[in-house]
Amino acid sequence: MKWAIFLSICSGISSVCSGTYSDIETYPDYYSCIKSGSSKVVEIVDNIDRKQFNEDKIIVRFYCQEINEDQTNKSTIPSYKVKKEI
Repeated sequence: MKWAIFLSICSGISSVCSGTYSDIETYPDYYSCIKSGSSKVVEIVDNIDRKQFNEDKIIVRFYCQEINEDQTNKSTIPSYKVKKEI
């Protein structure tokens, strides 16, 4: 069995979240998956405008799940977009 990372990006203000997304990478064990997921969260945070991040109280969540090696995992993480409430 392999492991895959699943992520979502949410606004802490409006409680709007993206769907749950994954990359196409798989990992040989839980440790490797969590370590990579932590790095991906930092990368996502670094690519969101700081002002927008603070205004929307961005939350980046991830978890690792064991998957069958023959499962195809081709979804991608979209750019962060939260609808502003008026």
